[in-house]
Parts: sequence; structure tokens; C-alpha cells
Amino acid sequence: MSVTISPSPVREPARTKCVAVFDCSVPRAWRGIDLLIADSRALPLPLAADVLDANEQSRLRRLHPRARVPFQRRRLLLRLLASAYTGSSVDEPFDGVPCTGCGVTHSAPRNRTMRRLGLQSSTSNVGSAVAVAFGPAALGVDIEAIANVTPAALSLALTSAESASLSAMRAADRSREAARYWTFKEATSKAAGVGNGVPLKSWRVELSNDSDRVGIGGETGGDWSGVTVPVSDALVAAVVWPSEAVGNGQMRMSTCSIRYKDIRVEVTHTAIGFGGQGESDE
Repeated sequence: MSVTISPSPVREPARTKCVAVFDCSVPRAWRGIDLLIADSRALPLPLAADVLDANEQSRLRRLHPRARVPFQRRRLLLRLLASAYTGSSVDEPFDGVPCTGCGVTHSAPRNRTMRRLGLQSSTSNVGSAVAVAFGPAALGVDIEAIANVTPAALSLALTSAESASLSAMRAADRSREAARYWTFKEATSKAAGVGNGVPLKSWRVELSNDSDRVGIGGETGGDWSGVTVPVSDALVAAVVWPSEAVGNGQMRMSTCSIRYKDIRVEVTHTAIGFGGQGESDE
């Protein structure tokens, strides 16, 4: 059964109309990244049990009982978003490679439909919020609660220069800027395919005082670009991609709702263009 997409009025910036990016039923070359963010809190558990694949069911059984319900809802939402964006069935199995550290398959979600469309993906969650990004090349996304980025966490993530830069900022700005540093580094680790295998301090983030965009370098090589995506007063999200892919980097935001059976979910969509206005090459 397919997922139905209903557009809502563009919310920010009001002067631009967001490209309809959910029509991916045939291969096309989208020159940018699409980030979808939604809340999983109200999703029904019985449906989650029906659509999770074998790897997800295995992960579910390993979790503490109190963590199982949130996990099921987050994975169901991820599947609804992937289905809405790619046209795949909600229960299409995701590929995955078992982690060398823990043996659990928790890599970026990818399925046969995404491979056919030439799409890469990355996902992140915090609490009941789920973020999933799709694009034509390597990419990473991270979403985090500002309150979760503690001084102890930052001591493991920031270089001495980054710590000094953060200390020089206005006190009122430091918590959000600290979360920006954190999410950029986490997203870069995902985009580079190294996960937790490389210390977060190995990534160097160059924040700009007048832009949400950053440049990122690291000891593992390669240059990355990133952008902060506004979520709420409590949450920060970051998307990272290879620097050579960026053109004008125009970012546009809109909202839509996805419907599946009797479920309706509000989705925030951010489109980041890599050239022109984000048209396809067709």
C-alpha cells in the first residue's frame, strides 16, 4: 500500500515555492539534498510490528523493554518517510551491514528502490523526532537536543581552537552554537562512513557568524560542507555533504502531511539545492 502526500503552505521563506520532491517513482537526477523531519510519538504500534524487517526485529529484541516502543515508532516513521519519498512499499526491507563493534545492523537505511533511483540516505533521531535525508551522493544528518550537548560531551568533541571560539561567543548564544558544532561533527562522521571509529575532535568545523553554512575538514581527508537546519527552540539539526557538490546551496523549507491507512503525519521538508533552482536534469 502506498503513502499519500498532501502539500501544505510553504512556511519559510514565504516568498519561495518548494519543489515537489516526493515524486521519485522514476529515476531522476535531483541536484541536492532533501531533509524530512517528523515526530513519531503518536504512531500506532500494531502497524510497526507489521512492517519492520528481520534486522529491525532483531534489534528490537536486543533492546531494554522500555526502549522498544520508542524504537518501533521511530522505525515506522522512517519507513513512512522513505516510502513517501521514493515510492517504495512501507515494508520493503532495508539493506544493512552489521557493525564491527556491536554486531547490530544500524547503518543508513537503503533498499532496492533507493539503489534503483541512485539515492543515498542518512538518518538521525532524538526523543520522538526523526530526521532522514536523501541525496545523490554521500551525506550525513544529525539532530540533537540542545540540552543534551553537555560540557562533558563537548570536551570529547571540540578542538582547542573550537573551544576558544565557543568561549568568545555571547553567553546567550553558546548553547545553540555548541549544538551546531556537535551535530556537524556527528553528521560528518556519517557522511564519511566512519561512524564512531574516528574521534569527533578529528573534524574541524569553521562556523560563520553570519551564515548557517560551514566548511568542515578532517584528518581522514576530504572536505565537507554543511548547513544548520532550524527545527525548534530545543532542537538543532545539521546536514553535511561533499564540498565539491555544492553550487548556490539554496535552502527552502515547506511542510506537508503524509497519509498511510488511517495515519496522518506532519512533515517538515527542507530542500538544499546544488545548482540552479534544484531542477532535475531531465
